[in-house]
Amino acid sequence: QSVAPLVQAGRFDEAILKVDGYAGPYAAETAPFRTELIAALKAKAADDAVQKEQVAARAVVTMKSKAAAAILKGDFAGAQKAIDEGCQVSGMAPTAPDAARWRAAATRCSQMREAILGTFAADAGRTIEIYLQTGPDSWEIRGVENGAVSARRQVGGGFMARSIQYSELHPTEKYLRLEKEPSPMREILRGLLALEVNNPAAAQKMFESTGAEVGRTLAAQMVEQS
Repeated sequence: QSVAPLVQAGRFDEAILKVDGYAGPYAAETAPFRTELIAALKAKAADDAVQKEQVAARAVVTMKSKAAAAILKGDFAGAQKAIDEGCQVSGMAPTAPDAARWRAAATRCSQMREAILGTFAADAGRTIEIYLQTGPDSWEIRGVENGAVSARRQVGGGFMARSIQYSELHPTEKYLRLEKEPSPMREILRGLLALEVNNPAAAQKMFESTGAEVGRTLAAQMVEQS
């Protein structure tokens, strides 16, 4: 019985076992031929495995490039989609280190606004100087509410309340607010901040300074796009 269907399906181990275990008519006479066939099947299996590894490796590289390009555009959902597609094409598990690393990076990048605003919660009850787009100003921080910094200052015998939006924060304030973000995400987020103010040179330096794969890939993607 032909082993061609097994070979075509890539089921080389089954094909080899079938040829090796043949005990039908003319088994002894066909033994030399079957030995040669087994050797050929093993070689084909090895070659097929190498090709699959190469395809998988290329798919992972493509995944990282696409995810990086999406992150640079602020398309974090697109980055997650690129990671999902990369896992599917390469056969990599969604929880594999490469996929997990890029998924975590894309997720954290999507949370930059909230991460920066969230740091003001630690200043609740304190009067601090904040670098705003209009210049430095002092406000008593009350907390973070509805995606904005809740602040107030004393005016006469009462208080004037104010909600400070993310867009009102000066890039310097945002940059400083990321100080406690663990590396390499700190540098990656600061690189994205540089892109917000149209400073690609500073962004690329930030990405390169991480020394980490995600940062290096973002920097390389910027070079490719320039």
